[in-house]
Amino acid sequence: MAKYTSGMRIKRGPTFLKLILGFIIVIAAGALTFGTYQSQRQEVNRLNTQVTQLNQQVIQLNKSLTAAKNQTPPLPAGSYTSPKGVAIKVYTPASNTQLVSPVIVLGEVPGSWSFEAVFPVKILDSNGNLVARATAQLLGNWTTDQLVPFSVKIIYNTNAVARGNGTLVLEKDNPSGLAANDDSVSIPIKL
Repeated sequence: MAKYTSGMRIKRGPTFLKLILGFIIVIAAGALTFGTYQSQRQEVNRLNTQVTQLNQQVIQLNKSLTAAKNQTPPLPAGSYTSPKGVAIKVYTPASNTQLVSPVIVLGEVPGSWSFEAVFPVKILDSNGNLVARATAQLLGNWTTDQLVPFSVKIIYNTNAVARGNGTLVLEKDNPSGLAANDDSVSIPIKL
């Protein structure tokens, strides 16, 4: 049996290189895993922030609805009916209201009008040109045909828009793209 003394050198062959390569792979995999973890953690934090903001909107909407019920007279809700006979309520803005950006739209639509709790909203000028588009967020169960509160904030450049009549359009989300599934409500507004 050979003894190693302090003066002897250890032979570094293919096994040593395999160990070093394995160590490098483990380190790289660890760094990649940590990077993925950090990325997922940031996404979770972003989503938590969105949920917190939506919860604040729900609380504010509930306060508005509670205050509206306690007011005399109650806050008027514009009731609109789509071409397919779907009833929609819009609390703000009222019909023929002068809009100022940002526009907050609050109301209620059937949950089935959305897809994954969102639906499109747009503002058109008097010629039907698109002024702004945004996505409304339902503040409740979207898998129902019952009315569910929603909110949306629409921002547009007021200096780039011709003053006059316009239209606020709430559209049923139609992921199928089939015209038979389209539906909308148009509310006259002032730009």
